[in-house]
Amino acid sequence: MNTSISVNPRPFLKALGLSLTLIFGLAIYSHFATGGDLGAARAVGEVAFHISVGGLALGIWARRAHSRWTWWGFIWRFMLCVIIASLFVTIITVAGRPRAA
Repeated sequence: MNTSISVNPRPFLKALGLSLTLIFGLAIYSHFATGGDLGAARAVGEVAFHISVGGLALGIWARRAHSRWTWWGFIWRFMLCVIIASLFVTIITVAGRPRAA
């Protein structure tokens, strides 16, 4: 029997690794590029939410997959998940704003 867990044993760890690597990389870059400005830390925090949601979606997608993914497969799917998560968050934010009179 070929279950998805036997084909792809640790999908959430790979997705978590990609998410944390990108978040820490952005945090370190923003710290050194701006000299520790708090505005840059806030921006990284907002982007980190999109990355986290994308990583969670990627972990679920990878767990449900019936074939083993290469790292390149994880990376392009991760980028796709982050873009889609960013679009959803933007749409929800814009739709929730009150209209100007």
